[in-house]
Amino acid sequence: MYTKILTPLFYLIFISGAFTQINCPDGQSAFPLVQGFDYKPDKTDTWSPFLVGDIGHNNSGQISAGKWGFKNTSGKNKTGPESPYNGEYYLTYRSNNPAPNGQAAKVNIALDLSSFTDDAELSFYLYSYGSGIGDLKLNIDSNATDNLDSFISLETYSGQIQNSKTEPWELKRISLQNYLGSNVILQFEYKDLDIDNNGDIAIDYLRIETCGDICVPGQVAFSNEQYNAVDFDWSPSGNQTNIQYSVSDADATSQEGTVVDLDNAANQTVTLNDLEKLTTYALWVRSECSTGFSEWEKFLFTTAEQYNYTVSPGEIVTVNYCYAHNDDVVYTFQSDNGEPVELNFLEGTLYSNFNDSNRDKLIIKDGGSN
Repeated sequence: MYTKILTPLFYLIFISGAFTQINCPDGQSAFPLVQGFDYKPDKTDTWSPFLVGDIGHNNSGQISAGKWGFKNTSGKNKTGPESPYNGEYYLTYRSNNPAPNGQAAKVNIALDLSSFTDDAELSFYLYSYGSGIGDLKLNIDSNATDNLDSFISLETYSGQIQNSKTEPWELKRISLQNYLGSNVILQFEYKDLDIDNNGDIAIDYLRIETCGDICVPGQVAFSNEQYNAVDFDWSPSGNQTNIQYSVSDADATSQEGTVVDLDNAANQTVTLNDLEKLTTYALWVRSECSTGFSEWEKFLFTTAEQYNYTVSPGEIVTVNYCYAHNDDVVYTFQSDNGEPVELNFLEGTLYSNFNDSNRDKLIIKDGGSN
C-alpha cells in the first residue's frame, strides 16, 4: 500500500465523555488517528505509508509466510477472522510451521503525541483464534529518533480469545498518558506456537483518542474503482464542511496537481475521472478549519483492470495480464463496426500439470456461447 515517521491516515470525531475512558477537563475528546488498515495487498508495498517492519506480500497479493500483511478474510478454516471488524481489510500475521528463522515478526507504527494534552488512549480490535496462537506483545519506544533499541512492554496477549472464525472482535484499550508530548514508536511483536499453520492473529480499527480540538484533513473512503475512474467520500473533522483536493502520481512527496475547492464536501460523492488502468495515484486532501487550512494528507488508491474493450478498425489493443493458477477472469473484445476481432497471444503459459485434475483452461468464445 514506511521507513520514517510519517503522519498517518486519520480523521477526527468529537464525542461526549460518556462514551470514552479518557479524562478530559471539558468532557470532550477527539480521535486524531483512526487506522483501518484498508490497504490493497500487493508486492509493490505502495499501501504502507504507516507501517514499518516484517511486512510482505507475493505477486498474487498473498501474505508471505511469517510476515504481517493485509487480508479481507482468513482463507483458512481453523484460524483468523471471517471478515474485518471495519472496512475492507485488516492487519494480520500469516503463521507458518516451521516459522521462518524461528523469530518473532515485528511491525512498528510511528506516532506524534507532541501536541496531545491531558490524556490519551490507544485502542484496537483483536482477533486471536487458532490452535497455534502464541504471544502478541505491544511494545513502545518513547524516543522515536533513536535506533529502536529501547522498547518496553505495555501489554502481552497470549493464546486464543475467540473459539471460531465468526465470533466478535475483542476491543483492547491502553493508556498513553505517560507519553504525552513525545514522538513514540508502537510495536506489535508476535510469535506463534510454531506447532501448525493455525496461528494467524489479526488487528483492526486502531485509534488514538485524546483531549482538545485538532485541525486535521479528515478521512477519505474510496469506492466504485473502475479502470478509468474512482469515487471518494470525505468524512469531516469536527464542524468542518469544506475541503480542497488534488490528484498526483503516487510517488509525489508533497501536494501536487490542480487544487479543487469543494464546499459541503461531507454530503457528496466525488468522482475522479480520466485515470489510467491499474495505476496507483495519490489524492491530496486538506480541510478548512476556523484557524485556516489543515496540512495536506496523502491517500493512495489504485484503479482497476479494464475487461471490456470496443475496438476500431486498425486499432491495436495490448493487454498485459499476469496470470496466476486458478485465476477466473473474462476479457471481452468487440469491434465497433461488426467486423471480426483478431486475437494474438504473444507469450505466456497455463498451469497444465496432467497429474492435477484442477488444470487451468483458456476458453475463447466467438460471441454468445460459441
